Amino acid sequence: MKPSKTHSFLVLLCSCSLAIGCSSATEPEQCNQNSKVTVSVGAGPTPEISWSPPCYVNSVDIKDDGGNFIWAVGNDYNEIAPPVRVSTALSTGNYTVRVIYRNYHAGTHDDLVLGGKSFTR
Repeated sequence: MKPSKTHSFLVLLCSCSLAIGCSSATEPEQCNQNSKVTVSVGAGPTPEISWSPPCYVNSVDIKDDGGNFIWAVGNDYNEIAPPVRVSTALSTGNYTVRVIYRNYHAGTHDDLVLGGKSFTR
């Protein structure tokens, strides 16, 4: 059976869409070295961390009030989008979360803190 013109058009349309790519209005944008974000931290021992405006970043980390790293998630290519959930239960205490963008230039990079928030668990 020969495919209809409608079928052929739909196949072509889908193929073009896949080749071009799509983005939705809710998909995060890419942060840059001038971005500033507002950080929010959920409740509980493994809180959800989010930032606004939502954009892709390099890493998110948590330090205790002594400056010790408690938890972090990261990669090399600014591919982390909000929200992220802390995977290790935090004990009661004071913490600071940071959202970090990696700015690549001339064969090197800078890690720039786009936003942060102190919180108590």
